Order: sequence, then C-alpha cells, then structure tokens
Amino acid sequence: MKTRIALYLRVSTEKQSHDSQRNALVDYAARHDCLMAHELTDVASGGRFTRTGLDELMKLVRKRRVDAVAVYALDRLGRSLQHLVQLIGEFETAGVGLVSVSQNIDTSDSCPTGRLQMHLLVCFAEFERSLIRERVRAGLAAARAKGKRLGRVPTLHRHVFRAKRMLADGKKPREIQAALKLPTSSAYKVVGMARKEMAETVE
Repeated sequence: MKTRIALYLRVSTEKQSHDSQRNALVDYAARHDCLMAHELTDVASGGRFTRTGLDELMKLVRKRRVDAVAVYALDRLGRSLQHLVQLIGEFETAGVGLVSVSQNIDTSDSCPTGRLQMHLLVCFAEFERSLIRERVRAGLAAARAKGKRLGRVPTLHRHVFRAKRMLADGKKPREIQAALKLPTSSAYKVVGMARKEMAETVE
C-alpha cells in the first residue's frame, strides 16, 4: 500500500512563488512511490499563529488521513522552535511521519536518523524554554531590587462599560470586538469582565 503523503508549501508574500518548493516535494513523492493525497499552501509569514493551509493540514493529521507530511524545510512549517516541536508531537501521536526534503529529515519508523534529529530539536526547545525562564526570573529580581512596580496596566478595563451596554443590547462577542476594534483575545477578555460585572450587579 502506497504511503499517503500531504505536501505543505508556504511563502511569505504574494510576490513569491510556491513552484520551487512544489517541484522538490513532487520529485520526492515520485522517487519514494508515494501517493500525493493532498497539497496545502499558505501565503503568510512564518510567525502567523493561524494559517489556513496549516490548519487544514493539521485536521488531516488528527483524522489520520495521511501517513506523512512533506515540507521543503522545517521553517516552512513551524513559526518557532517551540511551535515546531508541538507540531511534531501531534504528528507522532497520530503516527504521521514528517519529511523535510532539503534537510534530509524523515521521522518515519524506517529512518532512525530522522527521529534522532527530531528528538534533538525537542531537547533544544526545552533548553530554549529554560533560558527564557531564567532570563525572566533574573529580570524580575533586578526590577524588584530597584523598587519598580511589576505587572501590566489594566488598559482593557476602559472598554468594559461599552461592552456591558452592547451586551445589554443583545450584541454578540464578535460584534463587540468589531465595535471596540480589539484583537480577538482582548475582546473576549473584555466581554468576560463585562459579564462578570453584570452578574455581580444582578446578585
């Protein structure tokens, strides 16, 4: 039975083309006699948290509709080392291999070298997390030693009054977000604070 492989391609801007990545991935699939089951593309910065093509790819992985995912290079897939490790974990849980054709990485069971490379990435990610935590702790300690007040200024509270009025008028969170011109996460925090204050008033 042929390996069902999904090709994932990403470029950062509309001025760039997926063609060179596609050629390399199609060549890999042909040489390894794989069935090209899906091709997902994105035109987005690697730093974007949500990408249409990547989201669709992960749905296929979670539903085990592919046996492997091929990318030209790992930086086409993950937005950071942490994100890449998270995706690799999902691939492993679903039993889906990851192939980076330009870096000769293959995490399938038949390629122990590729799996070793992935485990090294996980170790590097944990090391990176440890360094970040250490720097944060050191920075907080230095700030306290200088008598600085820590914590964020609660700027979202200034939107709560308007959010309460809109909730009372039957507006939905999406409509409130648009009216307040806030990012999704911030808008939902404001809505949550507004609902809490409204509930306390009722009580």
